[in-house]
Amino acid sequence: ALPSLPHLLKRCSALMSFTLQQQGWHEYESRYWQDLPQLYQSLQSSRFSLRHLSLTFDDWNVRQDAMNPTPVFFGPLSDFLRLETVCMRWGNLLQFTEDGTMKPVAPLWQLLPCSLNHLLIDHCLLQCSSALYTELTTLITQCPMHIPSLRKLYLRFASREQDPSTSADGIRAKIMAPDPATHDRLLALRPDFDSLNVDFRIFQGDENVPFGPEYYIRKKWPCGY
Repeated sequence: ALPSLPHLLKRCSALMSFTLQQQGWHEYESRYWQDLPQLYQSLQSSRFSLRHLSLTFDDWNVRQDAMNPTPVFFGPLSDFLRLETVCMRWGNLLQFTEDGTMKPVAPLWQLLPCSLNHLLIDHCLLQCSSALYTELTTLITQCPMHIPSLRKLYLRFASREQDPSTSADGIRAKIMAPDPATHDRLLALRPDFDSLNVDFRIFQGDENVPFGPEYYIRKKWPCGY
């Protein structure tokens, strides 16, 4: 659980890169998860130096929906004045109302730093595609003024997504398949991003994403014990 991690981060006043990758979410393991708002407060000591931030988990065995894992807002990234690269889950990148990850409280563009170059929104959900589409269309209009340095915007959908409309004895069972209509609707935004000189791509959960500079720390730990 790395209980001393927030204390360590507070003592790092010039951190340039921070990557946290946790293994898949299970209800009985949730107590081992890091407190993301606490990490956010600890990283404030590096908000003038941090350039690369990655917070995600390995989702190969995780069945997600709009409510599970519970969406936890990390914090507004606009406070980090030199942040260039961000990789973060949809459920942690924005603050949402109590209706799961369907209704953001504040638009995405307000939460991003003006220094941002590369953004990967990981673990996107088909159930939330309407909200995702709205955020992206708004981002297109606000990009030239508020995020002028953005050059890459990548989306990756969750590997396994539960359909909340199907249940048996309280257990959700149906796994949603990729939806070509959703993919095409989002991909139709590419010309708008092209006009802003932004490379816009969409990936499925089992695809590797060529993202971030070469020195961006990526350590792949083996599964299991």
